[in-house]
Amino acid sequence: MPDTCSKCKKKVSMWKSFYVGDKVLCENCHKKEEEKIKKREALKSEIVYGLGGWLIFVQIALIFGIIMGAQMLIDMTDVVIYWYLILVWCVLQVIVLTFMYAKNKKFPYLAIIWVWYSFLFVSVSFAGYTFFGAGETESFSIFPLFLWILLLIIAIIGTIYFKNSKRVKNTFTK
Repeated sequence: MPDTCSKCKKKVSMWKSFYVGDKVLCENCHKKEEEKIKKREALKSEIVYGLGGWLIFVQIALIFGIIMGAQMLIDMTDVVIYWYLILVWCVLQVIVLTFMYAKNKKFPYLAIIWVWYSFLFVSVSFAGYTFFGAGETESFSIFPLFLWILLLIIAIIGTIYFKNSKRVKNTFTK
């Protein structure tokens, strides 16, 4: 007695039909279903989450930034405005790191703010060094300009990463 395929409605002999749950499938439809299942399983295995990947570098940068900022706060006493900029930078890094380890969904936005604040912080430092620090006795150094360009590139790439990364979207959901 021939059965009818649930998908394509072809008549299928009992010997060439496949039963999937309460569905009867012909050979072609059964192959398509198996391919869909394999694709679904492959996609499940491709889902990335957790604090690995590029987020390891973010963690390292935040931890070293906090240590470096604390050292700068201890050493820096002559320029009050600069001291407050460093203090805000340190506090921002602690907040970003806390949200990162809590896997809070606000982390990507805070990370973008942190990356751009770091860039602006170096920009202000570079401007202060260029206009006030390098007098006639000091020679101009290319290093602050290199650091400024490097942080600009990192800020742009970081913004794109935190907005588009699958790992970031899958990890920070709380």
